[in-house]
Amino acid sequence: MDASTHDWFTTEHETAAGAVESRQWTTLERKVVTTDEEGAQELGRRYLEEVARFSHGLVRPRSRRNDVLLVLAGIVPLLRFGRPEVTVDSHTVRCRYPIRGGLLVARPGGSLVVAQHATLELELVVGGYLPRLGGSMRRRSLRRALYTALQARAHRAVGRRFLERAAGGAT
Repeated sequence: MDASTHDWFTTEHETAAGAVESRQWTTLERKVVTTDEEGAQELGRRYLEEVARFSHGLVRPRSRRNDVLLVLAGIVPLLRFGRPEVTVDSHTVRCRYPIRGGLLVARPGGSLVVAQHATLELELVVGGYLPRLGGSMRRRSLRRALYTALQARAHRAVGRRFLERAAGGAT
């Protein structure tokens, strides 16, 4: 579609329990997917495809019976999600992936959500994610520094590219 991006926004914080909460969003000129279950599933697929594109194929999505994996070099499961849960109502088309495990996960929990709202807002939300890196309550820890420098930065970059591509702002 030809929709264009106006602005891209991002927020991120860590809860007292060490969980990462982040939200990235943009405003669209028009909807990028249909407002039905197929459209919701398409949002999830597009995000996972953007991860592969961003990593030049080094990290790829793989579907298994009850899981969706993001796999490094075809071997290492970085993130393991449960089956996508899609919801559609008069205001939102949403694809939610529950976080179940993987190398980058300290404990299962939280989710990745991709949503398109009737207000023509497209968003990517990670909530309740407990990263293996960054899970230290100490402000100055090596794990936190590695999470901030590597994983959080990569997540923001992939999210931005996903939002721009979905809105037609990137090719």
